[in-house]
Amino acid sequence: MAATSSILILAILAGSLLPSGAQFADPPPPSNETMPDSITVVDVGNDTTAVPEEPVAETEGEYNQGVEDCIYADSPLSRRQVIADGYPTLWAAAQASGLTDAPENISQKLTLFAPTDEAFSKFFEENGLSPEEVLANQPLVLEVLTYHAVPAVKDFESLASEPQDLPTLKEGSMLTIGTNGTVVGEASNATIAKGNIWSCNAVIHEIDTVLLPQSAVDALTGGAP
Repeated sequence: MAATSSILILAILAGSLLPSGAQFADPPPPSNETMPDSITVVDVGNDTTAVPEEPVAETEGEYNQGVEDCIYADSPLSRRQVIADGYPTLWAAAQASGLTDAPENISQKLTLFAPTDEAFSKFFEENGLSPEEVLANQPLVLEVLTYHAVPAVKDFESLASEPQDLPTLKEGSMLTIGTNGTVVGEASNATIAKGNIWSCNAVIHEIDTVLLPQSAVDALTGGAP
């Protein structure tokens, strides 16, 4: 795995995240931070379309790409709230992968497709593997995690505007996005259940299935990643 990809994905999955009820780690004390009133989400499953209330990016280009600032100057939810509190298995995977040992790079703004705990449970069951078996395979976990991150900010509205292919942090791999909220991977597909969950340096879209690159399937079936 390229060092750059490992560093970039840590813009979200970094050591500052505090797990809440994580299945494979002892959680530190929870954060006391609260959600700003101006931040809401798109809940695709319930056909709601609430979004951040007229957030304004700073002057260094769209979504402050490439600078050490949050996407929106007045927002941000912490990464610990968004990922660790809402997606403990995803956080556990980040810990198992070793990504939390690398430095953060918050100048890289990301889009993260975040599988729910239920999505991970389905993945474990369908492949006949325990969580411990999967998380012990560090190369596999790295392949899967980097496949869920896109090195640009794509809010739900821009994803729904037209079909598009997005490069991921897994070198040479793409995700295809449909206007109906589908995310088509090389070896599995997902649906966005909740979109526009904003953190300081990323927009997160909750998905109902773990996305798999072909290399991960090859590893699971006896081939090399």
